[in-house]
Amino acid sequence: MKTTFISLLVCVTASFAAAVNPRTLGLLFGLKPVLTQTKAEEIVNKFKSVLEGVNYKGKTPFQTTQDVVAENYIEYSDSIQSLISLNNTLGDGVNPSAVSRDEWYAGVSKNPSPNIKTLGIFVSGSNIFWYWIFPEVGIKKYPVKGFNLLRVNEFYQINEADIEFNSIAWGVDIFQIQQYCGAPPAPH
Repeated sequence: MKTTFISLLVCVTASFAAAVNPRTLGLLFGLKPVLTQTKAEEIVNKFKSVLEGVNYKGKTPFQTTQDVVAENYIEYSDSIQSLISLNNTLGDGVNPSAVSRDEWYAGVSKNPSPNIKTLGIFVSGSNIFWYWIFPEVGIKKYPVKGFNLLRVNEFYQINEADIEFNSIAWGVDIFQIQQYCGAPPAPH
């Protein structure tokens, strides 16, 4: 009798586990998803299409944003903060560069960056490390290399990002470096 009950329990547990996908189990038990390389690449390609301002599989950039970026998205970046204001604290005290999906989309949709090239996508648990190059920022004098560390929630949406890139190259390409550099000429 004891063996039969244990066998039944094992069969029911195995059937339940086989019938429920990992995402559903994650939702039931509050676990973060373990991303596959394929899923991470899909998330990055959606995110990249929004940054480029192009449709993704028939969806507009706005619709794609709704799919891939969580409503409570938060983004940190010393690189972005160094470009948007001289008065922002950098380093440990950095202010978020975006505090919601809507704020993020409003910023990136103003100046799409075409032809972003992915140099690498690396996955660890529910984190994606995306290494990229933006070749067409502003006047396109310098290609800009950088990375995003994306954290993904149980709905496979990006809910947090840490972004760093060559902000000097970006600033030169958008004429912002000249705006803030007022050093006197070097002595002869």
